[in-house]
Amino acid sequence: MISLDRRTLLVGAGAAAVVGAVGTSTGIVHELTGAPAYAAVRPVRSRLAPHLGRRFTTRHDGRTVALVLREVTDLDAGTRGGGPADPETTFRARFETSEELPQGSYRLRRTGYGESDVFLVAGPRESGGTSLTGTFVGAPDPAGAAR
Repeated sequence: MISLDRRTLLVGAGAAAVVGAVGTSTGIVHELTGAPAYAAVRPVRSRLAPHLGRRFTTRHDGRTVALVLREVTDLDAGTRGGGPADPETTFRARFETSEELPQGSYRLRRTGYGESDVFLVAGPRESGGTSLTGTFVGAPDPAGAAR
């Protein structure tokens, strides 16, 4: 037979409440541990294309920058090396921002999408700011982890 005193019950109940609160809020987990609220996912067409015209955010020089997804397009045979391509993992995505950003690696975030680490090539935009293009050439993910 298990014997519990009042102190054991109160300490145990308090710990359970804290664990329950932390476990139900990824934001709290992130704040307490520094761990990411969710893991970055590999960019694939079916996850990205539904967000056309929508705002993503990234960080640059310590500030949050908004990027709008403008296009998700196929790659021509020359860009993908002439071989067969999986349209799910082989495509180009173009973002625009009013900010001047250099090419480089960015972590893109959007509610309902999650986040992806991508390398974007910068180019000028007619109306000022920057057009950033990511070119993704990949093999299908056999484990399905990217979907």
